[in-house]
Amino acid sequence: MIAFKFLRVLLSLSLVVRGTQAQFDTPPTNLTTGFVRLPHATREVSWFYSPNGIVIYDGDIIFGTISEFNDALVNITHYPNDSSIPRRRDIPTQGLAKRSYSEWPNGRLWPGGIIYYRYFDSNVEAVASADVNFAISTWTAAVPCLRFVPLPNDNKPGGANGIVTIIAHSTNLGYCAAALGYTPSTAMWLEADHSGCGGSTMLHEFGM
Repeated sequence: MIAFKFLRVLLSLSLVVRGTQAQFDTPPTNLTTGFVRLPHATREVSWFYSPNGIVIYDGDIIFGTISEFNDALVNITHYPNDSSIPRRRDIPTQGLAKRSYSEWPNGRLWPGGIIYYRYFDSNVEAVASADVNFAISTWTAAVPCLRFVPLPNDNKPGGANGIVTIIAHSTNLGYCAAALGYTPSTAMWLEADHSGCGGSTMLHEFGM
């Protein structure tokens, strides 16, 4: 029973699991703060927009596309580079949660421990594949029941439901980020820096 519970926890985390530390070499300067409906509760978070049209919150967690994020946005309490805007406190406190509730209900398990992934194109594959392969080999050595299944590259702007699409910045921005766990009904993303993330950072984005 203990082993089963441990495996369930592993399979709930993103890519397999998510850590809580941000992976920034260069902190973003365009942070916006506001209340957002997350699966567990509505709470105040800070986020920024990547050049790829992806919204990243809580340091290095990918929410999804701007359109998906706007559907969940309740209000904005603070804009970047403008300290004169008062921080609104008119959202009811009931249901607000701490950062650990970034995780989705029921753990967002990967069915059968199988993670499907692909690169956006051959350029991204050239930049990120060495780091991705390192992260995958480390995970499968530690948890042999996990399977990472590569799919053909695909540059559809909207990604694909239930599949992790690995994209990269056009220039070095100093961070990498990933989605949180498995979502069968929305696209999942892992965003690498232009020159790669490095093995240890990519391993973190995969969950360690």
